[in-house]
Amino acid sequence: MERRTVIGCLLAVLAPLTLGGCSDKVENAVEAAKSLAAMGQQAQKMGEAAKKAGDEAREQAERDVPEGATPEQARNQAEAASGLAALQAMGAAAGTGPVVNWRELATFVPETIGGFAKDGELDGSTKSTAGMQITQVERKYKAGEQRAEITITDANLIAMMKVPFAMIAMINEDSTRGFKKGKRVADSPAIVEWDERSKRSKLTVLVGDRYVVNIDIRDATSNDAAEKLAAQLDLPGLAKLKPAAQ
Repeated sequence: MERRTVIGCLLAVLAPLTLGGCSDKVENAVEAAKSLAAMGQQAQKMGEAAKKAGDEAREQAERDVPEGATPEQARNQAEAASGLAALQAMGAAAGTGPVVNWRELATFVPETIGGFAKDGELDGSTKSTAGMQITQVERKYKAGEQRAEITITDANLIAMMKVPFAMIAMINEDSTRGFKKGKRVADSPAIVEWDERSKRSKLTVLVGDRYVVNIDIRDATSNDAAEKLAAQLDLPGLAKLKPAAQ
């Protein structure tokens, strides 16, 4: 099974919105409009922060050019400083603060769950690059012919996920190939999917407005297998989890 990233989850949620299948409920349309407005405001905030930080870093780098440096070296130093500062500012403007350590998330992906047993060891990591932070834990499971994977992601850019998740109530696709629809799971916005041919059940849920939980089951015995497995997870406890004091 492919490893999910924040961007991957974002694209997975946004893709159905561009393909149709949206309901015609007025409240959903209003909520979508609000979400798009929020996205615009967030993007503007990030852009302004990035430009300000980048300009300031460039000016400082130009003042700190080593004696004897060529014009090209000076320009490269200024551009590098500006780009790094801009990335860091964007992360701070969009983010939810520091991420939790992967060890804190590990407790939410137990070795056995809902009839499944672990298949290999837990894969967890916490990374920070140029102001961007991401924590992810992933565990694979098996139960007879069924194979499952649970991934939990926390990132300081995860605040941007609120917008597409606020819109997923509009998704409602149903066909001979399966279905894809938005609903609430454990009082959190989620998207559930079923592929009839591959018997693949999937669920992606935004917990506590910051944790993206993805459940993927192949050769599932029912079209709601991922939802049933989610019910075995401590999602309410995950929603309450906060980063340790830095």
